[in-house]
Amino acid sequence: TRGEDPAVGRFLRERVRAEGSTERALRERWASALGYLGDLYRKRERPRAALAAYRKGLEVLPEDARLLGGAGLAYALGGSPAAAADHLRRSLASDSLQPLALVDLGQVYASMGDPDRARQSLERALALDPYAPTAHLNLGNVYFAEGRLEEAVAFYRRAGELNPGLLPAHLGLALAELRLGRPVEAAAAARRALQFDPGNTVAGRLLRQAEGAR
Repeated sequence: TRGEDPAVGRFLRERVRAEGSTERALRERWASALGYLGDLYRKRERPRAALAAYRKGLEVLPEDARLLGGAGLAYALGGSPAAAADHLRRSLASDSLQPLALVDLGQVYASMGDPDRARQSLERALALDPYAPTAHLNLGNVYFAEGRLEEAVAFYRRAGELNPGLLPAHLGLALAELRLGRPVEAAAAARRALQFDPGNTVAGRLLRQAEGAR
């Protein structure tokens, strides 16, 4: 892409220097455009192209929280969790009031096998926004992975209450309830998942297991 061309970076830096008194406004416009481009590539699952755009943006506007957060997500998508965590931490250092960035960081820590830091990040997210369903969902995942099923159930249930269309919350709840030996509750959670995705094979399998365990 043109975003990976070194000439693009030189052009941006030259334009910024040439603008004089409007430098900050120009930097912000370029950074916004490059961040938007990075987001597009990331959503299309093209992490290398996304990172090229975010890096160019960070040359123009260093330590910008949005660009650092986007780069963190692109690194995670590309299978580089350590770099993802580093960029998300830097994003939060620039702007600590980002509950979604804390959720993303918690997910990265969980993928790195660090449940303690994952939990800390997710709890910080909930301190900023107690109604963030993905924070509840991911805390449920952390507790489920540790075998703390009752706590996982509480967080999965709350995630589903806050966002009834959050399919992983219903699936996690159904599986946790099954492992706790509560097939009636598990079946109810699986049915809620099927309401939003009737063809979901995981929900169908969990429902059959729950009904067979009664």
